[in-house]
This record gives sequence, C-alpha cells and structure tokens, in this order.
Amino acid sequence: MTKIKMLSNKEIGRYSRFSDYEEFKVNMEIWLIEHQQAFTKGEMMGLNQLILLSSTIPCVP
Repeated sequence: MTKIKMLSNKEIGRYSRFSDYEEFKVNMEIWLIEHQQAFTKGEMMGLNQLILLSSTIPCVP
C-alpha cells in the first residue's frame, strides 16, 4: 500500500485514476453491478454512501 503525505490537493491529484467525477461514477456503478451478489443490501447502501461522500473530497475520484 502506498502512503500518501497530503500536502495539497494538487499533489494528491496524480494518484487519481479518473479524469472527472462522471468517469468515477460510471466505473463505480459498473463495479457495484458486477459485485452486488457479494454484499448485503445494507452493505450496498453503505458503499453507495461512501461513493457519494468521496466525491466531495478533492482528487479522490
């Protein structure tokens, strides 16, 4: 696991694999559809909430 020392949002932006939020959202939806059998309904709701929350943090998606 890579440890990231957060000095500024611009410096951690290089770790993002997505160019924008829409690309991140589409990829997460595809992943969730492919793996939904592995999670309970409550876990899926929690994962969706984490996805929404992560979009508010710069450079996460």
